[in-house]
Amino acid sequence: LATTPPFPPHSDQFVSSSSEFLENSPYPSFNSEQLDFKLALYYQRLLEVGPPDILILGSSRALRGIDPVALEQSLDELGYTDADVFNFGINGATAQVVELILQRILLPEQLPKLIVWADGARAFNSGRDDRTYNGILASEGYERLLDGSFVFPVAEQPTLNGAQQDLGSSLGLTGLARSLSNSYQSLDEQLSETLAHISASYDERDRIKSMVQYGLTVALPQPSHVPPSHISPSSETVLTPTPHNPASNRDEVGERTLDPTPSGSRIVALDSPASLSATGHINTDGFLPLQVRFDPTQYYQTYARVPGNYDKDYSNFRLVGTQDDALLTLLSLGQTYNIPIVFINMPLTQEYLDPFRTAHEQTFRQYMLNLALQQEHFVFRDLGELWLDQSEHRSYFSDPSHLNQYGAYEVSQHISKDPMIPWNVTTR
Repeated sequence: LATTPPFPPHSDQFVSSSSEFLENSPYPSFNSEQLDFKLALYYQRLLEVGPPDILILGSSRALRGIDPVALEQSLDELGYTDADVFNFGINGATAQVVELILQRILLPEQLPKLIVWADGARAFNSGRDDRTYNGILASEGYERLLDGSFVFPVAEQPTLNGAQQDLGSSLGLTGLARSLSNSYQSLDEQLSETLAHISASYDERDRIKSMVQYGLTVALPQPSHVPPSHISPSSETVLTPTPHNPASNRDEVGERTLDPTPSGSRIVALDSPASLSATGHINTDGFLPLQVRFDPTQYYQTYARVPGNYDKDYSNFRLVGTQDDALLTLLSLGQTYNIPIVFINMPLTQEYLDPFRTAHEQTFRQYMLNLALQQEHFVFRDLGELWLDQSEHRSYFSDPSHLNQYGAYEVSQHISKDPMIPWNVTTR
């Protein structure tokens, strides 16, 4: 694929100097340059226009994987006009980090109307050391949160929205049915008719939710092949990953490097503030657009093909534990403030999904599907295997497990048309 999405003009608006931006920030550090940067950017946005309608959260897979402007445009075309989206994805964000941001760093009036959490199984592994989270807990910023000396900005719109003012209110089952029947106009006519006549009983709600969770994910239209727009083919970057292009190989928790010890050792994931040159390329909506396209032949000439059983992200893999506790806390927060939480299991490549990783991904998928059936304010959408059977879609990735800006555009278009995502809450 050599198509280039028609990026809207302001998706190229980058913060001129991230270092200068952080130097001028009045907020204490949380021991994560990217979290500090995103928080300062978010606070500035709060002061100017108030909280966004939709907040994207997650690790580097969210940071690179959902384009706020592309999502806004697609939602606008579907009738959700003026939806405001901000990408708060940061490298290394596990479930604990996301919970900390939403529950302890941001105030209730600073929360969005809808949370879109874009990530995968790695962010929920309670068996591995959560270095990003532990670093935040040891920071000056967190210490100030604990002792009450952290100074929060006053948002442009400081009052709680209607949902947050009335904690006893809910999305309503009729709202869910309306979202199912209206949010995606081009669904198959028979399915649309079926959804339109579904009763609002809990049994019916769970039945249809189960059916769609299992059957509709890949039934959604395949991403469109958009003709080139203002970005010419000559400006498109097809980079061979090199040590001087770390962005092409950065994983959940920073750059991934090989431990130069015998082959029995695991891969060491290093937090690398120095490697966060990506911070300087994040645009004003919090999104990191990367043009590099994943080419397996070139990629594995530079980087070792790491089997899943030697990948630190899957070390001692288990879902029950600290990350699971954080997820349940977040779901409780969503219930309290009537904020739907949508989890997008992000696409992966065939090269990445070896049998070891696939087994854990399947366990994670089943866990999230079951949870989504139990939690009214929680939606799970599985795009993990969306492009596995089509090798040309490798060009949507910057490395085996991260999307580039072309993949981010396609995913943003894709999820905007998903009838299981309650986009209608952005209009309340």
